[in-house]
Amino acid sequence: MDAFINNLMHFSFIIYFIVISGISSSPIKRLSHLELDRMVESLKENWPYLQDIRVVDAMRLVDRGQFVPKILRRFAYRGCALVIEKGKLHISRPSFVAFMTERLQLEGGEKVLEIGTGTGYQTAILARLGRRVYTIEINEDYSQEAEER
Repeated sequence: MDAFINNLMHFSFIIYFIVISGISSSPIKRLSHLELDRMVESLKENWPYLQDIRVVDAMRLVDRGQFVPKILRRFAYRGCALVIEKGKLHISRPSFVAFMTERLQLEGGEKVLEIGTGTGYQTAILARLGRRVYTIEINEDYSQEAEER
């Protein structure tokens, strides 16, 4: 299983460079950032494998709520995967995103290739850690939505 995960980590590089917008001062944004902080703290407490402070910082800086439809945003900061489009698209649980990202052992100068952009959440995390991120998505609608985020 470890060999499979190691191979998966080497191939799950990301292709799309996403610029993350600044934090708004609106009450809704502030609430989501409190929830985001709680999500990250929960990761640190409950997942001892998470050792890389840069991954923790990236998880804190990328607002997971921006990668799900408005109707699901109240669930965005829970530690679970969310189905975005029935049977087709989901956003991975934060612990899995952190695990995959940390296994890449990015140092900051790498070009990263991701196959399967999906919502763009993993892409945004990787964009905080690598020099440049490239991502490929076969579904044109998903690709367009990720680009807009």
